[in-house]
Amino acid sequence: MDFKLKSGAFSDSDSADIVFLIHASKNTNNKDFKKLMKYLGVIAQRPDIKKNKIGIVFYGPSAETVLELTEFKKVKLLAKAFRKIKGNKRFKTADLVSALSFVREHVFNGKDNDDPARPNGIVLVRDQGAKKVNTDNMRNELSLLHANAVNIFQIGIGDNTANDTESTLVKEHYGDSSSSTVSSYNQLVGSRHVVDNLSSKFRSFREFM
Repeated sequence: MDFKLKSGAFSDSDSADIVFLIHASKNTNNKDFKKLMKYLGVIAQRPDIKKNKIGIVFYGPSAETVLELTEFKKVKLLAKAFRKIKGNKRFKTADLVSALSFVREHVFNGKDNDDPARPNGIVLVRDQGAKKVNTDNMRNELSLLHANAVNIFQIGIGDNTANDTESTLVKEHYGDSSSSTVSSYNQLVGSRHVVDNLSSKFRSFREFM
């Protein structure tokens, strides 16, 4: 289910501002967290860094920007930025609705951008679903993101994230192609289908295939 955005389809643009929205739960050990950040750092190098800004937001009960939207001059600086991120704060619970709202209101709407038509993307990474989800609030937030030309691709780590409420609602708005699930962090690192699916969803990630 592709959708049209206010400046043409997101997938038709190879220039975008992309936020990695990450929830690593209390169950994630330091070794797995390092694997995750190294893997995401490799993925983040795929877009042309001259055309795309990259940012990172962690979320649990609340959201926090750990890397402001940045236009990296060199690929190695981008990779280094991801490796330097520490997962010191990990939470048992996660509020995805407030995290999505935070990105929309404080990261994208607050950015200094000469091109207001420039599309935005969220790469959502999570290894745990919420025990309770206010489906009305989440549908409303996803609708606002959709209306504001924000595309979403989610990476679920753990089979429990494949068809939970949050995953189902994201796919309801953005289509089945908006999601990939792996059973573990080890499988994520060796997964080709995650990159392929992400590349098919966001054109900017096809730059250096």
